[in-house]
Amino acid sequence: PRVSGSRAPKRAEPGPVSERLLSKTRARVLIVDDEPEIRLSLTTLLETVGWEVRAAASQGDAVSAWESGFLADALLLDFRLNDGTSGLDTLEELRRRGCRSPALLVTGDTEPLRIAAARAAGIQVIYKPVDGLRLVDALRTAIMAGDAPEQADAS
Repeated sequence: PRVSGSRAPKRAEPGPVSERLLSKTRARVLIVDDEPEIRLSLTTLLETVGWEVRAAASQGDAVSAWESGFLADALLLDFRLNDGTSGLDTLEELRRRGCRSPALLVTGDTEPLRIAAARAAGIQVIYKPVDGLRLVDALRTAIMAGDAPEQADAS
């Protein structure tokens, strides 16, 4: 007999995140983060999904990756970098060189002016600590939105 008001536990059903995670869509992502552990964990996560990843520790490394022909479908940028630049600076430099890939900014910083600057630049902000499935979903959504049409000539 069932007691009024009680419910049998619901079985977990795949939601949009897991459905998209399991899709066959492959992507190329350029990660820019100055912390080696974060670069490694993000690289591992995205490679597990089947994506191609290039990880850069600085703006200079990111520019080198771009100039070597790594045409990323999306950019994953840390806000503060140890070389005195920010993820926004790095994005601006890559844009100057012809990169039109959608970008996501990862930060633990909640300074309103910095967040406003990121949003004004058209960048989605993801706060640390980062949930891996939500990050993959956000990257895939940005890529699928068509924000990265053909890359401009980098020369």
